[in-house]
Order: sequence, then structure tokens, then C-alpha cells
Amino acid sequence: MSFISTSAMVIKQWLLFDPLCELEARSLLADLRARIPVLSMNMGADFRIPVHECHVSSLATYDGSVPTLIPAHLTPAPEWTDPMGSCNWKAKEVLEETLENCPSVTDARVLAALDLFIASQYDVLPRSLFLAKLTILDALATPAKRDAVTTAWIGEKLAEAEAFRDPGLLSALRNLKFESHTAAIRTLVRRAVVSLGGTQNEAERQAAATGKLYAARSRLSHAGTAVDVELDLGGATQLTRLVLNAVVGNPPILDVVGGEEASTTGGLRQRKQWIAESEAAIRSVEPAGAAVVDAIRRPLILGRHGALVARLADGSSWYIGPGTARRLSDEEAAQWETSPEAFQ
Repeated sequence: MSFISTSAMVIKQWLLFDPLCELEARSLLADLRARIPVLSMNMGADFRIPVHECHVSSLATYDGSVPTLIPAHLTPAPEWTDPMGSCNWKAKEVLEETLENCPSVTDARVLAALDLFIASQYDVLPRSLFLAKLTILDALATPAKRDAVTTAWIGEKLAEAEAFRDPGLLSALRNLKFESHTAAIRTLVRRAVVSLGGTQNEAERQAAATGKLYAARSRLSHAGTAVDVELDLGGATQLTRLVLNAVVGNPPILDVVGGEEASTTGGLRQRKQWIAESEAAIRSVEPAGAAVVDAIRRPLILGRHGALVARLADGSSWYIGPGTARRLSDEEAAQWETSPEAFQ
């Protein structure tokens, strides 16, 4: 496996696995390929596995050009002549712990969006980076059809407009049967936040931020490079990552029909898991404490998961972090309530 860093340096990394039968090895490779795009997005590097089929070797050596199956009685020995490179990532943390938490992706829509996100990381122009991130959201959002009464009225106007034989007018009227693309993107962002376990307030806040980002994109697209537009590249990048992390785990939120239900169900499932995690952590230090009634993770997504804050039946709030569970003071609880929910 190789990865390209933001400096465009290519580093090859070999992965060795415990002995497996050939069928299990091929299944493992397929699962690894399905998880790698999410790892690439959240780590800021383009991880790649050669697209070739597995090569079954009779030797212990391999050159890293294709995935290779080596007989279990031999000790694998990588050999290639690429210049040596280095990085400061810990292989165990990235390729074991982080990779394990990356969902497998098979949905063609999501794979295409991930591919564009990863490729865009190697651009150097803020304008190009900004437009690429919003193009991803644009491609993932599908406008829904307007209600029956509205579409029937537009149908009548279409019939009247036929007499003018104006293709532009007819096309515009047909498009009116669907909501605007900006509205569709706001809907997708709301669904993404809720699906990740966020609150409705946070969903509306991010949807409003989306409108501002697309207003800037519209000015860029229609006025060209000379226009002076303030680009919130950080906001666009984090928002796109939030949506992508939601859809890789819950692709049905992209669907016009059933997307809303999928979002709500995913959010409830996430909250239920957080409550269970909080219960387990709090019981380890206070076995007889009140029950956990709600829990939320802040931030929802930022490459790695943030800390949990749980609300108990007695009104108290608890902080649950790595190896830590403690009761929050009233001042700390109030501060957490106002801290960013989706991302920093």
C-alpha cells in the first residue's frame, strides 16, 4: 500500500497479516480497499492499494507493485528500489485503530465524492479548493419534487407555454417542478448532522452556514476570478467532511424517498450507543449513580471522535473522555452546552 502526503511525496508501506486461507485473504483485501477512501479523507493523505488482482507467489519476496499472497511457510520479504521516505504517523494508530473505525464504502455516489475530496487536497489554490468542496456537496444532493398541487399548477403553465415554442421557457418551467439545488443541499446537511447524532438546532445552524458558502460560490462562478469574495475554506472543508462521514456510514440519507427517515433512525441509533458508552464509563466510578438520559459527542466528527458529555436523570452532567469519566461542575456543563457541536 502506498500513500501520497500533502507534499505529494509517495511513501510505500507494506502490511503483513497472520496466515489466512486464500479465500479469507482475498476477502480481507476487498474490505481493506473499501475502507481506505474514508481513511484517506480523514487523515489528509491519498492511501492507495494497487488495483490489480492478487498475485499468488511461490517466493518470499515481493516488490509492492501488486497485492501478493505468499505461502505461509515462507517469511515475507519486501524489496523495492524507491527512495526512502518517512512520516511522523504511527502505523499502529493509523492502520489499526483509525482504519478499524472507517466504514466500508460500496455506494458509487459516495466513492466518487470521496475520490474528488481526496484529489482536491493536492490543489494549492484556495479558490479551486473551495469550489471543489462545494462541488462535492452539489453532486451528492438530489432535489426533491414539489408537492402535487404545485406540480399540477406548473403542468398547466407548461401546457400554455407550448404555444410559444421556446425551449428555454419550457425547460425552466419543468425545472420548477423540483426544489432548488441549494434547498436540496441544505436538506442533505441537516440530515447529515442528525444522522451523526447531532441536535436539530445544530442541523439548522449548519444548513444556514451552507447557504452562506453557496452564496460565495455563486459570486465566484458568475463573476469570475476578478471578484473579491471572502472564502471560508475551513468551513467548506469541515462541512464537506461532516457530510461525507455521515453518508459513508448511512448512504440512504442521500435518497429523496426515505432519506429523512434514514437520517432520524441513524441519529437515534448513534445516541443510543453514546448513552450505553456513557453508562458503562460512569458505572465504573459511581456504580449507584443516576441513569443516563442523554449523551452527545462534541465535536461530532473531526478525524477522530470527540469527548462525550452525558446528562443524567438527577440533572448532573458528566464528561467521558479517553480513560476518564468525571462529574462536571455547573459552570463546566454550561460551557460545554455552548461549545461547537459539529466541528471545531
